[in-house]
Amino acid sequence: MFDTEIGNLKKRKRKSTKENPGQSSNLINQILVHSGEKNHVCDECGMAFARSHHLKNHKFIHTGEKKYICKECGKSFTQLGNLNHHKLIHSGEKNHVCDECGKAFALLQSLKTHKLVHTGEKNHICNQCGNTFALATTLKRHKLTHTGEKNYTCEECGKAFGRSADLKTHALIHTGEKNYICEECGKAFRRSDHLRTHTLIHTGEKNYICEECGKAFTQSQGLITHKLSHTAVKKHVCDECGKGFKASGDLRKHKRIHTGEKKCVCDECGKAFTQWGNFKKHRLVHTGEKKHVCDECGKAFTQAQHLATHKVIHTGEKNHICEKCGKAFANSSNLATHKLIHGEKLFHCAHCRYGCYRGSKLRKHELMHEVQKSYHFHCTMQDGGTEIWTEGFVACAIRCKTERDLAVHIQRNHTTEGLLCKLESERKLAEYLTQHSVAFDRDWSNFVNFKQCSGMEGGKKSARLDFFLPEESQRLGCLVAIENNEYQHVSYACELQRIFNCANAVEQTEEHRGSKLLIVNFNPHHYTRNGKRFSHKLEKGHMILLDTIRSLSPEDIRDGVNLIYIHYDATNGKLHIFEDPENDFAPLFKDCVIRQI
Repeated sequence: MFDTEIGNLKKRKRKSTKENPGQSSNLINQILVHSGEKNHVCDECGMAFARSHHLKNHKFIHTGEKKYICKECGKSFTQLGNLNHHKLIHSGEKNHVCDECGKAFALLQSLKTHKLVHTGEKNHICNQCGNTFALATTLKRHKLTHTGEKNYTCEECGKAFGRSADLKTHALIHTGEKNYICEECGKAFRRSDHLRTHTLIHTGEKNYICEECGKAFTQSQGLITHKLSHTAVKKHVCDECGKGFKASGDLRKHKRIHTGEKKCVCDECGKAFTQWGNFKKHRLVHTGEKKHVCDECGKAFTQAQHLATHKVIHTGEKNHICEKCGKAFANSSNLATHKLIHGEKLFHCAHCRYGCYRGSKLRKHELMHEVQKSYHFHCTMQDGGTEIWTEGFVACAIRCKTERDLAVHIQRNHTTEGLLCKLESERKLAEYLTQHSVAFDRDWSNFVNFKQCSGMEGGKKSARLDFFLPEESQRLGCLVAIENNEYQHVSYACELQRIFNCANAVEQTEEHRGSKLLIVNFNPHHYTRNGKRFSHKLEKGHMILLDTIRSLSPEDIRDGVNLIYIHYDATNGKLHIFEDPENDFAPLFKDCVIRQI
């Protein structure tokens, strides 16, 4: 039927060409689309076409012939229409304007494609998985993911692609050719669309806005990916470990963890990477190139994102707010890290039931078990006394890194002079707390049924805290203790190690497991700030200590260990106790400080 109708149309075409040229030709084309008839077959690859001139144009792919050349830049094309489209890049002419957002385009077809962003119309459906697409070309590209067909192979590295266009783009990696240069900063790109995306950094243009939260994006794909954050659906699941992802690209990146595939290798140091983006960032380590400079202070960065994060320091802007507690952050990554505090502790220590929200923190914690066991200088005294430890008493449980550290520790904690000074200082603090009706227990930590922590020193542990405040603990919803550190320690190592032991011991009690812990470290004597020495009356120091504790609210207390330091040495706001490079425990507790007075 179609053959007959087409034949009749061809006869009519010969009669009406002069009157209305092209009308019957368009109708023939339309009928061929519906018939699905493709009689013109390429003898190179077997691809079929409905019209002979389509086959003719296609054959240029195999011959490589590009006879239409741009006089401006020398780029060549297989078809005249493609050259005409290309010329619009040089003219800068954009007559087709979107009436929704005002964005202009050189081609009418580009405007039509763009409008689909506003309408959300996706009429092209994949019959394999049901995914919908705005464009037929996007659907066609998507279908290659189901067939796995990749007929275009790179001669340099053997990587295969489903489309010849993707192969051409990939080939630029090997040639290093970057013909598209930004007029603002001089950065060069392999593709024109990458340059267009880059220029939005300079203009600040963000036309794609999320209806849920108002966040704006420079590209539609960025908005599409962002919208997934508002849904809990993770339909892309790893068949190796079951982890789910909202975007298919994230799943592909994740799978490289299992395969161990690292194709991007640095020719400077041999380090390999799974992703090209990470490889590019790494190369800047060798070049030392820092193009992104802060106009406020002159500090330079290798990446634009690092500069953007840095600039917030100058503006003081904190737009990322936690919906649970209202705490504000300068960037989204810090907010994401903070949110883990409100969730479940996913990582647990195999030695002492310590729990945390991030694997990196767990690794630091577990390292401390190994670090403690590696210390050769072990205190053999009983806790709080001058006698050698024997079975039935409480061992000091402190190991020191150097012999000097051990000598300082014994002098401060296990000599008659040191203990008398300690007891006198604690007696005065006890009197002050009694005068101000503050309930305390000086024996609580020694009589709590601490269990042995496997993987540490072994034996019983002290983890002795000087003062436990039961009423303040109830008010703040945590265990509140005071460490009355009456000495300016020559070494802080044992002080931080005792906090580590204490936190582990509390975690191993049936009664207090999982409790938040607040340790207020109080120095009742002299201290230095920025190299200047300060001394204060003991009563004034006690007053500051009590005022600090009473000023706290339950919202100030985080999960895990919380530390407050009163009258400790500091320079430019940095506590010296955490600046000692030899102190292995400092990195573990540096982020636990909630106040310093």
